[in-house]
Formats: sequence, C-alpha cells, structure tokens
Amino acid sequence: MATRHEPRQFQDSDMIDEANNSITVAPHYMTLAACLKPLIREIEQVFINKIPPSGNPWVDFQEASDMFGSAMESLSATIAALNGLNEIVFAATNPSDESVRQTVARVKYPLDNVLNAFRTFWGRPFPVGLEQGQYLASAIMERPLRQLLQVLEQVVMSIDDPAGAVARYGTASFDLEVVFQAEEEAQRFEEWCQNIKQNTDNKPKGGGFGLVALLASFLLGRWTDHHDK
Repeated sequence: MATRHEPRQFQDSDMIDEANNSITVAPHYMTLAACLKPLIREIEQVFINKIPPSGNPWVDFQEASDMFGSAMESLSATIAALNGLNEIVFAATNPSDESVRQTVARVKYPLDNVLNAFRTFWGRPFPVGLEQGQYLASAIMERPLRQLLQVLEQVVMSIDDPAGAVARYGTASFDLEVVFQAEEEAQRFEEWCQNIKQNTDNKPKGGGFGLVALLASFLLGRWTDHHDK
C-alpha cells in the first residue's frame, strides 16, 4: 500500500538570497517542521520505552486480532492523512499557519491510535512457550512505523537543515511515500507458526498452539486485507 506524490523540491519561491548561497525556507514550511517534530518524538518514545511484554498473556485470539486490525486500520488512515500535507501545505500558495497545524492534527489523531494499539498488543505476552511469536507478530506493525518515522525525519531535516539533508540523504527534496513493506515480517511469523506445528517437541502443553494458530490466521488475514487495499 502506498501513498505517493512526486518528490517535493524547494522551488524558486521557497528560496531567497541565492547569490549568497543561502536558503531561506518559506514560513509555512517552518510551521510544518515544528508540527511534525512532536509526532517524531511520539514514535521514537514507543521504541525507546519498548520493554519486554508482561502481565496477563493473550488468551483471547479475537481480542488480539482486533487490536492488530485496529493498528492496521489506523496506520492506513495515518498514511491517507498525509495526502493533506500535499494538498494544503504543498499545493496551496502560502497557506496559513493554522491550516498547516490543522492538517498535521489530522495525521496525529490516527497515528496516536496506531501507537496505542501497538503498545497494547506488544505489552501483553503470548502464552508460555510461544514467546518468539510475540516478537515476530509485533514486527509486522513495527516496520511500517519505522518507515513512517524515517519519512517524517527526512521532511523535517529537509526544511530545517537542507545542507544536512543533502549530506545525509543525497538531496534536499522529499516526498510523502509510505509503503507497507512488512511482507518479510509476515512471512517469518507464518513460518514460525508452521515450525511450531510440525515440531511436536515445541508444542506447549495446554493447547497453546491452538491459540497461536488461530491468532496467526487472524493476524495474517488482517495484514492481507489492509496491505491489498
């Protein structure tokens, strides 16, 4: 799934004093960067504060699946909201600071839902003996979040420090392409489930595999539904 626009490069109207080899970015871009920085910190904090799962394990596969599905739906909404940055911030002529703030707020709301769902899904462990599945399933959500983080970081650096962006990314232009690229993570989770099923020595007592098999089918189904939209 992708939301793609042509790379946004700083145009002549975005720069002044070219004779002195300096760039001054239009004010609404500075507002955009200021509004995106809190979002970057929110995503970073999820990873910084990521501690091993604890507390009551997942015993209701429907509940776990619903939480995963909620995260995927909110992630899709977050990416869709990025269209507003192109339509308002990029396409409009000198948009007001308030319109920029409102546009970013429309990204923040679904993003907060993604992060909350990720915290909840990750925070509760899988049943004993199936701990590896916790990491593999969570990675399906984590990779798109890290991709989104990288996109936002590049946008902010391109605005705040064009020279630094060139040094780091090879360009001071940027786009808003965010692609779900968690097929490898989904494949690893599916393979792990199959290995558990085939290796009787790894089957936990108490029918735990029955839970994870159902959970796996729901999670992978949810992933496929949202990835193919």
